[in-house]
Amino acid sequence: MRGIIRTIEGALASRLVGSALNTAPIVTPSSGGPTSVEMNTRTISATHFPLIKFLRRVGPWIGGLSSLALLLAVGLVGWALNQSMQQLVRDSLETTLLAHVRSLEHWLAERIRESDRIANNVDIQNRSVKLITASEEQFKWTAADASAKPSVPSIDSLLNPNQTVGWAILDTNDQVIDSSFAALIGKRLPIPDPVRRQALSGKSTVSEPFAFPIAIAGNDDPDGKPITDAPIIAAVSPLHSDETVVGMITVLIDPAGPLSNIFAATRSEVGGETYAVDRNGRMISRSRYEKQLRKVGVLPPDPRVTSSMQVSVRDPGYRLLDGDKISQSVDEWPLTEMANQLTRGGSGENVSGYRDYRGVKVVGAWAWLPEYQFGVATEFDFEQAYAPMKLLRRLMIGLLLISAIVGATTILLALMVRRMVKRLAATQQNQRRIGQYELGESLGRGGMGAVFRATHDLLGRTVAIKVLERDSQNSVSIARFEREAKMTAGLRHPSTISLYDFGRTDQGELFYVMEYVDGITLQRLVDRYGRQPPARVIHLLLQICGSLSEAHWKGIIHRDIKPANLMLSTQPGMHDLLKVLDFGLVKDIVQGPTDLSLTTSEGITGTPMYMPPETVRDASMSDHRSDIYAVGGVGYTLLTGKPMFEGDASVEICMKQLKEDPLRPADRLASHGIHERLPDDLQNILMACLRKDPTQRPASIDDLAAALRHCDDATGWDDVAAMHWWTLALKDGVIDDTTSFDDADRDSEITWAGEGDASATAH
Repeated sequence: MRGIIRTIEGALASRLVGSALNTAPIVTPSSGGPTSVEMNTRTISATHFPLIKFLRRVGPWIGGLSSLALLLAVGLVGWALNQSMQQLVRDSLETTLLAHVRSLEHWLAERIRESDRIANNVDIQNRSVKLITASEEQFKWTAADASAKPSVPSIDSLLNPNQTVGWAILDTNDQVIDSSFAALIGKRLPIPDPVRRQALSGKSTVSEPFAFPIAIAGNDDPDGKPITDAPIIAAVSPLHSDETVVGMITVLIDPAGPLSNIFAATRSEVGGETYAVDRNGRMISRSRYEKQLRKVGVLPPDPRVTSSMQVSVRDPGYRLLDGDKISQSVDEWPLTEMANQLTRGGSGENVSGYRDYRGVKVVGAWAWLPEYQFGVATEFDFEQAYAPMKLLRRLMIGLLLISAIVGATTILLALMVRRMVKRLAATQQNQRRIGQYELGESLGRGGMGAVFRATHDLLGRTVAIKVLERDSQNSVSIARFEREAKMTAGLRHPSTISLYDFGRTDQGELFYVMEYVDGITLQRLVDRYGRQPPARVIHLLLQICGSLSEAHWKGIIHRDIKPANLMLSTQPGMHDLLKVLDFGLVKDIVQGPTDLSLTTSEGITGTPMYMPPETVRDASMSDHRSDIYAVGGVGYTLLTGKPMFEGDASVEICMKQLKEDPLRPADRLASHGIHERLPDDLQNILMACLRKDPTQRPASIDDLAAALRHCDDATGWDDVAAMHWWTLALKDGVIDDTTSFDDADRDSEITWAGEGDASATAH
């Protein structure tokens, strides 16, 4: 590829310098001798032709794109062939299934017509009615009441002995009055209730399989030894007397015999079979794999017992025919995908493959027959169904692998080059300097600029530098940035973030240097550790009050007190040190009438969850009592582990701030099933802070602090308790606060990972 590009370069250069080359040698100022055409061509092409520069840049990608195109083409062809093959398999399944369903329906209809002919035969009808009447007038018939031969012998001449096993005459209570089986007379034939009701209503039908009440010879038993509970299907027709149904004629059918033979056609195909399934997922017809099923224990070893009504169509999860005897009950296995849908009365197909009752992957199609209350399924072994695709699939996979390897190699090389360029650019970015500070990695970005970790050249102190980049500068953002820096610089309380420096870079970017804090926000504290002990809540609120006391004394209202703007850290000698961050929304209550009024970049002065009602109505109404409301909200969140209100949108929260009073903390916990006694004095203070009327709140932040100090739990959290908590937290390595914030919701909040397991936040 590069050779092609060089050839293009040479051709272009030759056309441009051809006349000079034909008239005289080219002379270099340095040597006085001729230069080679190759050197001249390289110089011209590399210096003067953007097209060739472009080709050099995209050259590494051309091979990758070509391979990718080939890969996509091969994949598309393979997908199309696979879809075509699936359609062929689907058509084959549906055709086979439809043919067997039609044959089965025809065969069942013939059995119904057979029973109807018997029931409508005048001689048989008269004799049957007399027998039923005699049985009702005396007592229940028994085998002893019957003669050596059935009382209605002419029925046998109307039956096809190759399709049926016998017959029975029943009264309306399912008691056998006469039968080709003498031992059956006097017993109850357990015909399913829906079939019985349908017959008594005057309609002929075919029943589901049921257990025959007497022992009969097995279908495959050469000795004719009887077996018990053999499955039987009955074609049932009503017996009428003066247009009244007085009994039923039943033609008895062995599902393991003629019915199963209907499905034998597909068994000539390798790995394919069609079978019937009842509503409970049991196989009605016989399986072609009875020998293997006996071997693994699904069927008993007795050869007289067939798979009809003995095999549940359930997925063993592995190939039964490849394993030892099963070690668990078949009933514990789930139904196969086909049986699961079929037993719900569904019809469908699956040509992607699923496991059948042998654990073998198959494809299948199935249909539910509502008239007979069972279904029919056709399945082919997956390997056999898609055998023609094997060779083609191997060829396609080979082409895909070759295309993938070539494309991946070329793209990998291109990505490596690009990554090296990006890494070099990142290194250059990280080596940026602002004054005596060397900038490190970017720690975050918010609505009020980007924050970088930095190190002082001489002191070696780690700081955070907030930069308002030129792209983000306008009159409002510059004024807000300067106001935030000036307001913060004038505060000295240990619970207020410290500001060290402020200025403008040579590129015109405003910046200020602030304290770098390792720790977690109170929001992260609640999210990760839940509600806090009352004593600790008081301890943290007192530090907030201390920071705000200084700010209020200097005429500064914070206006955005919330857990995400409160940073908790540990230091030797003080293990629960809180810092108040983000004075970007401060309001100077002693400002002159010409001072600039500032809000967030979206026009919202604060966070709705902690915004007092008067600020929601009019942002200009904020005063020191607005901060007191927010402090109460923070305490509420710390004490309960939940915010004052719940809602999905800022508008919804603002409406609740205006119209609803928050639940008392103990009641809030109780609403979530947590019944715990909270100190009333602390609850009363928090609820006082959250009054809708500002005049009913504590008069000042100092009054709030004094009230907190008088709480019973005010001295319950000391440095020893804090040290113990931080030791456990840092030992478990759970301080991993790396949350990033949405500018629209959090304004200028920036949170980044600190050293070790801690994190740091600056605003």
